[in-house]
Amino acid sequence: MPNMIYLYSEAACLLMALVFLRRAPRHWRLLRPYLALVVAVEALGGVLAMGGKANHHLHNALLLVEGFVVAMVLYVLLRPYAPGRRLTVIWQGWLTAFLALYGVELIWLNHGRAFNTKTYSALALSVPWAAFYYNVRFAASPPAGTPWRDAALWWVNGTSAFYIGTLLVHLILPNLVHQPVRVWGLPLHFLVINANIVVLYGTWSYAFLCVYRRLN
Repeated sequence: MPNMIYLYSEAACLLMALVFLRRAPRHWRLLRPYLALVVAVEALGGVLAMGGKANHHLHNALLLVEGFVVAMVLYVLLRPYAPGRRLTVIWQGWLTAFLALYGVELIWLNHGRAFNTKTYSALALSVPWAAFYYNVRFAASPPAGTPWRDAALWWVNGTSAFYIGTLLVHLILPNLVHQPVRVWGLPLHFLVINANIVVLYGTWSYAFLCVYRRLN
C-alpha cells in the first residue's frame, strides 16, 4: 500500500503547483510535470509493492528526473548571485558526474536489481552545499521585500532540509527499527520519515503561493 502521508502531501503540492504556477517563469513551471510524475510513481510503486512486486525500477527512473529538475531549478535560482560562466561550468560538471554515477551504479553495481542509493546520497549531499552558498549570497545582498515572502528562499531551504533529513534518517533508521522508540504511540522512525516529507512539500507549496502573490 502506498504511504498515504507521502501520497497526500505530494498530491496537495501538485495541486498548489497547478493553481499557483500557471503564469510563473519556466523553471517554476518545470515543477508541475515533475510533481505529477512523483505522484504517479508513488501510487504505482505502492500498488506494485502491495502485489509483492519490485518497484525500484520506477524509483530509479524518478531519481534521474529528480536530479535534473532539482539541479535545474537550483541553477536558475543561484544564477543572479553567480554571474559569469563559473556556475554554468559547475552545473554542467555536476550533471555529468551525476549521470556517470547513476549509470555505473545502475549497470555495474546494482545490475538494475536495486535502488541507486549511492546516486541518491550524492544528490542529497550536494543540495545542502548549494543551499548554503545561496543563503550566504542571499544574506549579503537580499532582494527587496520581506524574506518571508521570497519563494526562492523557501524552496531552496525546504529542499535542503529534506535532503539533510533524508541522510539523517538513513543513518539512524536501522537503530530505530531494531530498537523501536515510540512517541504518542507511534514509532519514532515513522514520525521522522513522514515529518520530513511534510516539511518538503509544505515549504514548496508556500513557495508556489509566494510566486503567485508576486505575479498578481
